[in-house]
Amino acid sequence: MPQIFHHSLNAVAKIILVGVPLMGAGTGIGLATFYRSGYATGMSEVIEQPVPFSHKHHVGELGIDCRYCHNSVETAGYAGIPPTKVCMNCHQQIWVGAELLRPVRESYRLDKPIVWNRVHNTPGNGADVPVEDVADGMVREVPSRSRLPPPPPRRGFQHDLETRAKSRRPQNG
Repeated sequence: MPQIFHHSLNAVAKIILVGVPLMGAGTGIGLATFYRSGYATGMSEVIEQPVPFSHKHHVGELGIDCRYCHNSVETAGYAGIPPTKVCMNCHQQIWVGAELLRPVRESYRLDKPIVWNRVHNTPGNGADVPVEDVADGMVREVPSRSRLPPPPPRRGFQHDLETRAKSRRPQNG
């Protein structure tokens, strides 16, 4: 049977067989890298808020535990936005007349929540901390406060199973 393609095309076929998968893999890696980049996620983008709030100041510098404001973080899959009353617990005593905190005082006086602009889907602000990390006492986003106090003891079905398993283990005497 006569040869359909010239033998010099064997090199082209080998290049295609190796090159196409490598190009596909390179394209996939490139797109994944771009998808996770600060440019695509808007990580450096500053989103204006009604009150200029800084986690770095409140948690990192003042040492306020994250769970003081975000008290549902150990039971929910998200930290949530604390009510204005939590802010006013401190700010009824400090920075009382500050113009910067006027929206907080108005929110508290009118009993209407502050409308914050959504940022929780952007990386680097604590939203990517798994609930287990907080419940186990580790928060990796705030290096100056990386050890939280130990969590309260577990309750419920899982706690009962662990207690039963420990009581059935043979004691080394």
